[in-house]
Amino acid sequence: MQQYNMLQAIFMSFYSRKLYQDVANQWGGKVFLYLLLVLALSWLFPVYQLQQSFSLMVNQLSNKIVSQIPVMTIKDGKLITPENRPYIITDPDSHVNMAIIDTSGKYTNLQQLKTGILITKTEIISQPHPNEFKVDEIPKDLTFTLVPQTVQQYLQKYVGYSWMLMFIAFLLFSFASICTSIFKLFINKP
Repeated sequence: MQQYNMLQAIFMSFYSRKLYQDVANQWGGKVFLYLLLVLALSWLFPVYQLQQSFSLMVNQLSNKIVSQIPVMTIKDGKLITPENRPYIITDPDSHVNMAIIDTSGKYTNLQQLKTGILITKTEIISQPHPNEFKVDEIPKDLTFTLVPQTVQQYLQKYVGYSWMLMFIAFLLFSFASICTSIFKLFINKP
């Protein structure tokens, strides 16, 4: 029967030889649950710091980019913007063109303004990889309105919950990595 529980083990792991003997002789599969608990505690502070930085970056970037995007209405597969002109979306820091929204027909390909995305009246042209272009037609039965300020409000509201996804991803990745290493040790044991 095991002498120590998982919470005691967290503190005793720094100094107690008896704890390690108990773990080796009595814990069995509970060791993996203990490992998961220790990893979860270890990831809390780094994920909190990462979340703070991520939220700040998203809020600053979205404020600068959203102001460049027009209200876009798609009706029966055709894009309509408030003015029939090109809207060039640029990165505010590097001044690199990120996208063009053009219902006027002035821009017809990505090379004209060296950008990664061109949205025309009826299609979306992108360059997912160098020397590879993808053309997607806007579905004829699609009808909706995209208000950038509303999207920004939702983004700012829900970006605060991204820590949960980051925490779970980091925790599972680190747990899987450590478990894989442990299993490899036992498999390769002479």
